[in-house]
Amino acid sequence: GGRSVAITWPRAQVATISGTMTLYRASDAAADRTVRIAPDRDGVQHVPLAGLARGHWRVKLEWQADGRGYYAERLVVVP
Repeated sequence: GGRSVAITWPRAQVATISGTMTLYRASDAAADRTVRIAPDRDGVQHVPLAGLARGHWRVKLEWQADGRGYYAERLVVVP
């Protein structure tokens, strides 16, 4: 059980993806969490939200695939 953030990557790039995902908490830098990007063979990665404080978190994704670098950010609200 428990909630998680699901990130979906293109299946064609799964074998070449590497990078990190940072769950950033603007109000408490000590709460930030960084995990390695590791999608399953279907291109999905679930990151558990257990232990994260309620409220707004920014998900910062930095990754490389097929020799190119990428960056994206998304807002996640932990209920």
